Amino acid sequence: QRGADSVAALPADQKRIALTRAIERHPQNIVLWNMLAVLLHELLQYEAAARAFEKALSLNPHHVPSLTAYIAMQEARGIHSSVRTLERQKRKALAIVKLASRSTRDVASRKEAEQLLDDAGFTCSPLDNSHTK
Repeated sequence: QRGADSVAALPADQKRIALTRAIERHPQNIVLWNMLAVLLHELLQYEAAARAFEKALSLNPHHVPSLTAYIAMQEARGIHSSVRTLERQKRKALAIVKLASRSTRDVASRKEAEQLLDDAGFTCSPLDNSHTK
C-alpha cells in the first residue's frame, strides 16, 4: 500500500512512468494494470486505457474494481454495447464474490442457492428428488 500511495502523489507523467516500470517487473499484477488504466482514462487516453483494462481483466475477469472503472469510462464515452457486456460481467463477478464468501449453512433455501449459482453464471438443473420418495 505504501508504494501505491507514493505513486499516487506523483505528477501524471511520472506516475505513468512509475506504473509502466512496475508492470515490467510484475506483469501479472492486476492492481498495477488497473491503476495504469485509471490514470490513462484520467489523461483522456481512452484507447490505451481500454487496452490496460482489458489486460487487467484478462488476468482476472472478475476483478470488480477494474470492471467498475472500465464501465465508468465506457459510459462516459457512450459505448453502450460495451457497458452492457461489462455490467453482465460485473454482476457475475459480484455473485461469485458473494457465493464464495458464504457458508452453505448461511444459504436460507434451495431457491436462494439456485439464484446465487444462476447469478454467478452456473446453470442449475433441478435436483432429482426421486431417491427421497
